[in-house]
Amino acid sequence: MTNPQDIAFWAMAGSLFVLVLCVWFIALAIWAFLRSSREAKVEQRLGLEGEQGSDSSRTLRLWHDGRVATAEVLIDSTSRSPAARLDRFRNELGLDIPVSTIILAVGGLMLMTAVVMFFLTGSAIMALGGSGGVVALVVAFGKHKIQQKENLFEMQLADALALAARSLRAGHPVLGSFQLIAEEMKPPISDMFADIVQQQSLGISLEDSIMAKAAESASPDLKLFAASMSIQLRSGGNLADMMEKSAAVVRDRIKLHRRARTLTSETQLSKRVLIGIPIFLFLLLSVINPEYVKLLYSTPMGRGMLLMGFVFMVTGSWVMNKIAVLRY
Repeated sequence: MTNPQDIAFWAMAGSLFVLVLCVWFIALAIWAFLRSSREAKVEQRLGLEGEQGSDSSRTLRLWHDGRVATAEVLIDSTSRSPAARLDRFRNELGLDIPVSTIILAVGGLMLMTAVVMFFLTGSAIMALGGSGGVVALVVAFGKHKIQQKENLFEMQLADALALAARSLRAGHPVLGSFQLIAEEMKPPISDMFADIVQQQSLGISLEDSIMAKAAESASPDLKLFAASMSIQLRSGGNLADMMEKSAAVVRDRIKLHRRARTLTSETQLSKRVLIGIPIFLFLLLSVINPEYVKLLYSTPMGRGMLLMGFVFMVTGSWVMNKIAVLRY
C-alpha cells in the first residue's frame, strides 16, 4: 500500500517543479519578446523591413558609375530540417560516408551501451541515461573537431588572401593566384581553392563557384570574402586591395575571437566542473559502494531524483552557455 507521506512528498515536489518551470518559461518569453523588439528596431533603422529574399541570402544593391550592381550575401538559415542539419554536420566534419551510415553506427553504439548498463545496474533509467550519454559524447566530440577545423581554416584564409593579393600585384590573374594557393598551402584551404579552379575549368563561373563554397561552409569570414568577390567582379575594382583588406578583417576577427574566448573561459570552466563533478562522484561511488548508489535507480524516489538532477544539469549548462555569449 502506498504511503501517504510519499504521495504528499511527490505532490509537493511535482508542484514545485511545475511552478519553477512556469516561471522559467515566462522569463524566456519575456526575453524572446525583448530580443525580437530590438531586432525589429535595428531592421527599421537599416531599412530592411519587408525585404523579400531567401532565408539563406540577402541581396545588396550598389551603384557604380551610374549602374547598379547586385550581390548575394549569404546568411545562416535557422529553419533547417533535421536531415539538413545532420548532412551539414557531416560535411563540416569532412566525412565521406552517408548520413544513414552514421545514424546506424551511433544507434548501434547506443544500443550496446544500453544493454551493458542494464546488465550492470538492472535499471532501465540507467540504460537510457547511458544511451543519452553516448549521443552527448558523439555530438561534443564532433563539435570539438569542427571547431578545430574552423580555427585552422580561418587562420589559413587570412594567409591565403594575403598570398593572393601579392600574386595579383605581381601580375598573375585571379585563377593563377587561386592556383598558387592550392599548390603552396596545406588543406583544408588548398582543397577549397583547388575545387574552385577545377570548377572554373569545367565552365562554371568564378562567382558561382566561390558562392557555392561559401554556402557549404559555416565560416562567416568565407561568406564575407565571397560577397566581396561578387561585388568586385560585378562592379569592378582593385581585387588586390580587396583581398588585403579582407585578410586584415579576418585577422582582426581572429584576435577578437581569442579575446572573447579568454573572457568566457572562466564561465566555460565552471560549467564543465559543475557538470563533471556529479557524474564523476556517481561513477566513483558506483565502484566503491554499489549498494549505497543502488537506491538512486532501484527506488521510485531515487529515479525521480536522478531525472530531476539530469534536467537541472541540462538547464544549467544551457543557461551558462547563454551567459558566456558575448555580443559584439
